Amino acid sequence: MHLTSFSLGIIVSALAISKGLFNLMLYTIIVSIVILLFSFLYNYIRGIDYMVKNHPDYEGEDLFNEEETKS
Repeated sequence: MHLTSFSLGIIVSALAISKGLFNLMLYTIIVSIVILLFSFLYNYIRGIDYMVKNHPDYEGEDLFNEEETKS
């Protein structure tokens, strides 16, 4: 499966280079990565903001099954 995907990637890259579309393909990949990264960061920050507003007393002690040792 991975070899087939790799071979297909080489064929697509070779065709793109021969047609002069390699730069366009490279820019498309870079823009796609930036959009995905922005989307991930935006949702991560939104989730943190949600937790701060709606659960201000949450300290994350139950995250790793830590025992409560507060007196």
